[in-house]
Amino acid sequence: MPLTEADLDLVWDTEKRAYAHPWSRGNFEDSLRSGYPAQMLVTPPLPGDNPLQLTASGHMLLGYWVAMAGVDEMHLLNIAVAPEHRRQGWGLVLLQALATHTLAQGHAWLWLEVRTGNTPAQCLYRRMGFLPVGLRKQYYPAGNGQRDEPEPAGPPAQAMNPPTVDPKTALHSLHLDERQRAMLAAMGTPVWWPEAITETAAEAKPAPPPPTPVRPAPAPEAAPVPTPAAAPAADPAIATLSWDALTEAIQSCQACGLCLGRQRAVPGMGNRQARWMIVGEAPGEQEDKQGLPFVGPAGQLLDAMLAAMGLTREADVYIANVIKCRPPHNRNPEPAEVAQCRPYLQRQIELVQPDLILALGRFAAQTLLAGVVPDVDKLPLGKLRGQVYRVDGRPVVVSYHPPYLLRSPADKGKTWADLCLAMDALGYNPLEKPTPAQPQT
Repeated sequence: MPLTEADLDLVWDTEKRAYAHPWSRGNFEDSLRSGYPAQMLVTPPLPGDNPLQLTASGHMLLGYWVAMAGVDEMHLLNIAVAPEHRRQGWGLVLLQALATHTLAQGHAWLWLEVRTGNTPAQCLYRRMGFLPVGLRKQYYPAGNGQRDEPEPAGPPAQAMNPPTVDPKTALHSLHLDERQRAMLAAMGTPVWWPEAITETAAEAKPAPPPPTPVRPAPAPEAAPVPTPAAAPAADPAIATLSWDALTEAIQSCQACGLCLGRQRAVPGMGNRQARWMIVGEAPGEQEDKQGLPFVGPAGQLLDAMLAAMGLTREADVYIANVIKCRPPHNRNPEPAEVAQCRPYLQRQIELVQPDLILALGRFAAQTLLAGVVPDVDKLPLGKLRGQVYRVDGRPVVVSYHPPYLLRSPADKGKTWADLCLAMDALGYNPLEKPTPAQPQT
C-alpha cells in the first residue's frame, strides 16, 4: 500500500520506536513531496490490536520502506518493521516488495546502507546476496564510546534480474509462512531470491538430523592438511564423569595455581544437548564473580551475535571456556594451565555431542585444532579463519573473541562472515524457526 501523508503521524511514531537515530517527520514529508517511492506493509486488524497503530484505511501497520530512483538504480533510504512485529519475517516481505518494485521500474541495481552494529539487518541483507562495498566513517555520532558506521551495500546487477520463478523453486527459496506468501501474491510480488535454488539442489541439501545423542553434521570440508601427532588424550579420571560430577570437579579443581585467585570456577552454561557449542578462552572479571561464561558487555555482544542467528544461549547453544578459572589481571593462559583444563573441555564436548563447535579466540582455536593444523600454536587467529575444520568428525569454525570485538569493532564484519560460514556448514537458516530444544543447565 502506498505511503501517503494521511499516515505520516503513524509512520513517524513507528520510526521513533524502531530506531535510536530516527528520521524526522520532515524527512518523510520531503520524500513524499519529491515523489520518492514509498510503501507500507499492512494487514487487516485483529481483535485486541491497538487502534492507535492503524492506518487511515483501518489496517494494522507492519512496516514500510522509502527509496529514491537514480539512473539505472534504486537507493533504499529507509526501511523499518514495527517493533511489535519484528522477528516474524516481515522484514523479508518488505525487501521482497522493494526488489519487485525495483525490477518493475527497469532498474538493475539496488543500493542500501546498514549500520555495522545492526547485526540482524546485516544477517538478512547478506543472506539475500547484498555485498558490502564501503564504509562511511564518522557518519553517526559516537555512542557508548563507539561509532556505528553505515556500510553501503548492493547486489550484482545480474542478481537483480532473476528468471521467471518456478513455483516449486519458490517454495525453497524463502522461508515464509502461507500468510506472508499470500500477502506477497496480493501485492503482485513474486518470491525473489538473488540466487535461484533449484528443487534438485534443495533436495540434495541434507535435512536437519533427528535429535539423537550423536548427530552427524554435514559441512563443507577444509582443504586437506597434513595431520601431525594427535592431540593429548583425555584424562581417564575425567573422561567418564557425568554432568553433575564434571561440574563438581571443575568447581573444586586445584590442579594449577589459578584456583588460588578465583572467586568462582566457570564450568559452562546452556543446553546440554545443543547442536551448537561455543568455546571461549577464559573467564574475565564478571565471569569470575558470577560463575557464568560471557557476561557483561562481552556477553551482551555474544547474545546479539546469537540473536542474529536466531539462537539463544539458554535454548540453542552450550557455552564453555578452555580455561575454567580467571587468570590474574586477564592475562593470557599459560600452556600448563591449558593442559590442565583441556580434559574438562574434552569431556564437555563428549557429553554435549554438538553438531558444530564455534571456537572464539586464539587460545580456543589452538586448543581445539591441536593435532589437526600443523604448528597451530604459531599461527595468528586471522590465518585460522575462513574454513571449516574437522575435529573428531565434527566441524569447527574459528572466529574472534567477543572482548576483542569490543576493542576492535571494525572486525565485526569478519566475525559475521565466520558465523555465516558456520550456518552454511550446518545447512542452517536463521529465518527458519524450528521448535527449540528444552534448555538444561
